[in-house]
Amino acid sequence: MGSAGPQTTRSSCCCRACPYIALVLGCLLVLFGAWSAHLYSRFTPVYTDITCKAEPAKVKSIRFKDGLTIVLDSSTSCDNPNPYTVEMTNLQGKVYMGKDMTPVASVTEIPRSTLPASGTGSIHTIVTVKPSGDMFGSLLGFILMGQVPIYMENKMQLVIDISFFFGKLSVNKEVHKHCGLNVQMLSFEGPKNGPLVCASSFDQLILPPVGERPQDSQRQLSAGSLGGKELEEGSRAKNIGLGLAMGIGFGVGSVLLLCSIVTLCCRCRARTEASDQAREVAPNMKIACERGAPEIGASAQQATEKV
Repeated sequence: MGSAGPQTTRSSCCCRACPYIALVLGCLLVLFGAWSAHLYSRFTPVYTDITCKAEPAKVKSIRFKDGLTIVLDSSTSCDNPNPYTVEMTNLQGKVYMGKDMTPVASVTEIPRSTLPASGTGSIHTIVTVKPSGDMFGSLLGFILMGQVPIYMENKMQLVIDISFFFGKLSVNKEVHKHCGLNVQMLSFEGPKNGPLVCASSFDQLILPPVGERPQDSQRQLSAGSLGGKELEEGSRAKNIGLGLAMGIGFGVGSVLLLCSIVTLCCRCRARTEASDQAREVAPNMKIACERGAPEIGASAQQATEKV
């Protein structure tokens, strides 16, 4: 019997707190739904084309010690309009020299690059070209003639990884870029090079001569070049994931808010009615007490007289 009192009190406190807990949870869920709607709008479309522009390449150095060594430094700036970061990792590429595109011993260094969300990033490439001894004789003619064409095959891995609560966009695509330029090794001003140009294949490349002004060439990383299937799956994951998040946030949150508000309004009305009834009962009780007092006094006097 003694333990029934605290348990009843505890249950009563929990019942009183339930509407307030539901009100807080409802507000949080509605805010969660609003944030999901914001993300849905922000990530629609799920991918916008990235525009890249090749900056003028530079001949870093030319050395004749232990054979001919040419070090080229090129940079590509990319404008990423998407609301997420895109990572570019390097892959080994091939380098060719001469009009017959003879492969040369080369090391292509492409440091890991990051294109910030809604921003511009740069991709640097350093190419070290070391022709073999057998090739040096044939290249000597090009050197004396003035210009040597160099063709570079750049391979980059583009990585996109985004989570949409209940879905995910994951793209891991290899991007190929074929570039080339003319290099003049012997000149009064030192080694010089022509503009760096890029195309989808080496057959489409037309290398400008040394001294020509670089052209404003831009290249777009379109959705088709990155693989439409992955982007379609990512768009579907966005629609499902953020759609569920909005449904849970707005749906469940609205129900909790409605139930808590109705419950609190009913409690407030019950308290008001109880207060009004108490005000009406109090004067009646006073009058009844005033009327009953003489009767109680008379009964007491009669009892005294009988005794």
